[in-house]
Amino acid sequence: MIKIRGIKGTIFYFTLYGVLSKTLLNDRGFIKNHNLLKKCCQGLQKSDVFCSFEGYSTFMKIRIFLIMLAFCGSVTGSAFAQGKIVMLNGKEKRFATAEVKGELIEYQPEDTTRNGPRKIDRYDVFSIVNDDGSEEIIYNPDTVSGEDPTISEVRDYIIGERYAAMTYRKPANFVTGLEVGFVSGFVLPVFYGVAVPLIYPAVIGQFTPKPETPVTHNYDIKTGNFVPIPEGTAVSNINLSPSFSAGYGKKARNMKIKSSLIGGGIGFALGATAIALILSR
Repeated sequence: MIKIRGIKGTIFYFTLYGVLSKTLLNDRGFIKNHNLLKKCCQGLQKSDVFCSFEGYSTFMKIRIFLIMLAFCGSVTGSAFAQGKIVMLNGKEKRFATAEVKGELIEYQPEDTTRNGPRKIDRYDVFSIVNDDGSEEIIYNPDTVSGEDPTISEVRDYIIGERYAAMTYRKPANFVTGLEVGFVSGFVLPVFYGVAVPLIYPAVIGQFTPKPETPVTHNYDIKTGNFVPIPEGTAVSNINLSPSFSAGYGKKARNMKIKSSLIGGGIGFALGATAIALILSR
């Protein structure tokens, strides 16, 4: 017999099923959740919620479990209207509507004529921010093992990535890549010369750029934008934590590699073309 007593018990009971339903992906997951459910119910004997599966066949237990999961599946989803999805890589996706559905997030991009929603893995998402400034954190660290970074650390990491995308400007990476590519294309045979513009970015990628200090911008949490520090303000509100520096370094390093790779490819093409024209005369 199943008994539910009190409002608190009802809320806790359905929340319990809702949490367990998040991992109901396959037969193996179902068996695992069913066992967890039995243990949870046994532990709730003295609370406002009393659950007993005694006297029920395995078939009836499964039916009861599935009915409760179906109910919770209809009430535990999160829907959003007009906002942006903040990815763990620092990028943002604007949406007209969005909804969290288990392991996926379905959203309808703004200003698009494409029919049907797009889907992204929720594990690639940090949070969903509505246009009114409210935010729902999607990232869920494993607090048991303690190996996952905290929410604040991930937030600093993302801010660092975005700050690098806005401020890191080193034209020398493109220029040096262009020079290296031109020389390799002009001097070396094509078979050997083509490898140089590929190796050079990998070499300079071993050196991670660091954020320049003092930081010249503030970060607006509501809009997710950077604004110049007003005159008379001595310190930025950006937290120069190790997580911020790691995010900045990764993004800046990728930008450096990409820039030198493009420059090297163009330089190699110019060098190979130049030597071909000279030899043809």
